[in-house]
Amino acid sequence: EMCIRDRYQRRVHGYYKDNAARYYFRFFYDLSFYVLVNVIMINCVLGIIIDTFGQLRDEKNRRDEDINSRCFICNIDRYEFDRWADGFRNHTARDHVEWNYVYFIYGLEQKDPTEYNGIESYVAKKVRFYDFSALTYATAERE
Repeated sequence: EMCIRDRYQRRVHGYYKDNAARYYFRFFYDLSFYVLVNVIMINCVLGIIIDTFGQLRDEKNRRDEDINSRCFICNIDRYEFDRWADGFRNHTARDHVEWNYVYFIYGLEQKDPTEYNGIESYVAKKVRFYDFSALTYATAERE
């Protein structure tokens, strides 16, 4: 019984018996090919992954900055509320609570259209066509 190593050595040394330099050249050539190709491919894949995560992080940071610096409903900058009104946090907690608008639109969807008043009819028509301009864009109560 011969182990795999012995078989390999006999086959390789039998083939390269006359030319040991050719054997070592071929061995190092194959080794360098596999190492270089694998290193380059792994670096390409890792570069793509790292770049994708960087883009996702930048997008999340931009979205968080937008959420924390502008009112979602009226799109007025935080600076304006801190300068002229009683603060951005008070405005978003009291005047323009996003969930109130969601509940209003949901209520319109649940309500029979024949029972709408004038404002509800107008807003329902706009929302049906994904036009949210009826929901106080760029307006806010100033105190």
